[in-house]
Amino acid sequence: MRRLNLPVGQLRWARQGAHSAEHQITRLVAVHRDQKLAYLRTVPLFESCSRAEILWLGRCCELCCVPAGYPLQSEGHHAHEAMILTRGAALSTCRDEPLGMIGPGDLVGDTALLRRQPATCSIRAVEEMEFVAFASQNFTAALARVPSFTAAVMRKVALRRLPHELDGSLRPVRSRP
Repeated sequence: MRRLNLPVGQLRWARQGAHSAEHQITRLVAVHRDQKLAYLRTVPLFESCSRAEILWLGRCCELCCVPAGYPLQSEGHHAHEAMILTRGAALSTCRDEPLGMIGPGDLVGDTALLRRQPATCSIRAVEEMEFVAFASQNFTAALARVPSFTAAVMRKVALRRLPHELDGSLRPVRSRP
């Protein structure tokens, strides 16, 4: 069994299949609440959230791990969740052309959810990844209820370069300090 790098304790995982055996997503099924909250406090997007806000966010998100090659998002398909990447790297492509690498601290799926339109690019893990996932209704609820989270998401989206603004070169994956 694989587990997230949480501070202490035993974690139970369950495998949920996607389209084939090579595309398996591992979702945390049971973890002590304090462990989950400790993990969420390490996520840069939550750094300005209060303890009460972290508690609330913890109730509406899942901690996930996927293997290299797993498609996080497919161009032209509707997103069902927003993901905050916490470990690993993924390649973003548009019409099979590479746009760039994304990594810890980046958001995936948020634009498609907010616009209520199909995804504008595909994103595939290039190495094992961990992320915090919000189902679409939980993501919009979190934006409505947690102002510091909303401000952090808005900053991320404002700094994101759109496909037509890119010069085609790959940017390096940002590493956590």
